[in-house]
Amino acid sequence: MNQKDIDQILEKISQSNEFQGGDNYQRLLRYLTEKSLSGVKSKESSIAFDVFDKEITAGNSESSGVRVYMHNLRQKLDSYYLNEGREDKIRLKIPKGHYQVKFESTATDQKKDYNTILLFTNLISLSIILTGVIVFFFYNGQITKNVSNEFADDIIWSEYLGDTKPILLVIGDYYLYEDITLPKSKYVRDFSINSAEDFQQLISEHPEYKDIYRASTHTFVGKFALICLSDLSRFFHSQGKEINVILGSNLVWEDLIRNNVIFVGSFKTLRLLKNLLNNHHYKYIIHPNTLIFADVQNDTTYAYQAPKDHATGQVKDYAIFDRFQGPNQNVITIFSSTHDVGHISTVRYFTNPETIKEFEKNCLEGMKVPYYFDALFEVQGYARTGFQPKLLHMAELN
Repeated sequence: MNQKDIDQILEKISQSNEFQGGDNYQRLLRYLTEKSLSGVKSKESSIAFDVFDKEITAGNSESSGVRVYMHNLRQKLDSYYLNEGREDKIRLKIPKGHYQVKFESTATDQKKDYNTILLFTNLISLSIILTGVIVFFFYNGQITKNVSNEFADDIIWSEYLGDTKPILLVIGDYYLYEDITLPKSKYVRDFSINSAEDFQQLISEHPEYKDIYRASTHTFVGKFALICLSDLSRFFHSQGKEINVILGSNLVWEDLIRNNVIFVGSFKTLRLLKNLLNNHHYKYIIHPNTLIFADVQNDTTYAYQAPKDHATGQVKDYAIFDRFQGPNQNVITIFSSTHDVGHISTVRYFTNPETIKEFEKNCLEGMKVPYYFDALFEVQGYARTGFQPKLLHMAELN
């Protein structure tokens, strides 16, 4: 591969929707690529000075700014290769913790090893969740039960049960940043800051914050994760299928290519998956907390907010069940809502044989195979206990 080939690759990436208008990211990518080709190992100090014209000293925080830019650059590359760069034969990759650009051929790209479930190095660990699942199975006798054929003709989960692709369960985790003004670590959860890119925007708009806050690699998950993982694990184990689990913050484009994917989490934690939802019928607005659903057939747009009575614990939630084709003839399913009760109730609804058959009979008749659609449910309940979801809207995906 010669310099002309490299220039063409960089130019195509720079002109993409993901990178257009992002001069800093274009410069950063070209700089790292050129240094990598020349065999020079880039350092944070040289990147800050050469790319951003900033000097790192013991008293400033420019090094953390470089790390944030690197995180965002990796995310932008992931998004680019999910969309406009999907057919690129050569892909640029920057491994986490490094500044060297690697050139990977899609023909020889090696498959990830998902045989070991990743640990949650967050406020709620995956080990705790898995312990809960094992205890749940033990007391319900699920581990020793024979494989059931109850879902052999099921529509909702047909690709997951019949395909050879691995099943990847993605748990949405919330972004945190760190308050560095205190002697002990204190992490901040701001509902409007849901990614490293959001955090960088916050610092850009409020430069005075750079001496107060810094980006963090820590995240956390809600209590819904234990219950939903339990229900989904039990369901797939009963069908003789194994599932692999990762956090949404660790999701990369290769995962969406090589697996049949299930996402469970808040709209705020969709991250990379948001790039695949541009032509869907729903949209979530963080402030005010609003879920919008476009009913194209009736030419009507609906807006819903999810109130919670903190005094009584009563909750009304609106949950999306979204089933669509992935970028590699695979299938992606999304369970997303605002409160825990929405995740828990819809996952339970679609892992129960009776309610699955009821939904397929009443809602999928007349729909085109392979049944890709957006569905919006209303769920009422208390705390994390919800009643059966009520279908409000459903729209087929082309």
